[in-house]
Amino acid sequence: AHELVIEIFSSRPELHPSKLEEAGLHDVVMGFLLSDSAKARKYAIEYATAHGPSLDIDTLATLVFEARRFKEVVEFAASHLAQRTPEAIGLARLIRLLTVSATEKLAAEKINRVFAPKDITAELFIVVMTSGASGAKKFIADYYKEQKEKIPAAYYCALLDRPDLDYYTGADALRVLGKRKGDEIGIEWLKKSLFDQRYRNDVQRWL
Repeated sequence: AHELVIEIFSSRPELHPSKLEEAGLHDVVMGFLLSDSAKARKYAIEYATAHGPSLDIDTLATLVFEARRFKEVVEFAASHLAQRTPEAIGLARLIRLLTVSATEKLAAEKINRVFAPKDITAELFIVVMTSGASGAKKFIADYYKEQKEKIPAAYYCALLDRPDLDYYTGADALRVLGKRKGDEIGIEWLKKSLFDQRYRNDVQRWL
């Protein structure tokens, strides 16, 4: 269906790519970036390239997250995100981009450029730790180490509080907390974890 639309566009001068936005068809063509048709994606990338500077960051980031099976679309979006400043993209988006292999290096460079460990919230830490992206996890660990800071124990506690946490991520978090002092972890978390069958045995060993 998308290829048929492109044939119609190509056969009508009034629907030349330079006139599509004026004709109210910008969003239609941008939608082709997620098309199963390689021809439609190619057409959309060529169109979008001409509009690259005006594409908003949300659109570019969404393409990275939603078009992962289309390498050329992700590369297009990443190339334009690379031209935006870290502040414009924002730390929350950069953390998510860090979990995608195609944008991991880009995100890491931009985070290192202007942000500090204190800017990373527990919520953003959890995004990385639950992403399954080993590169992102390594970056966060190295990031704190290079800044001579420790990841707050409270962040690991918040991670362990997630009911959907996988076993291996939980085990890694428990190993870290097992090396921390009780006042870092917090008495309230230790008390409630004594009644959590997932962590009871570990916490009892620490006390």
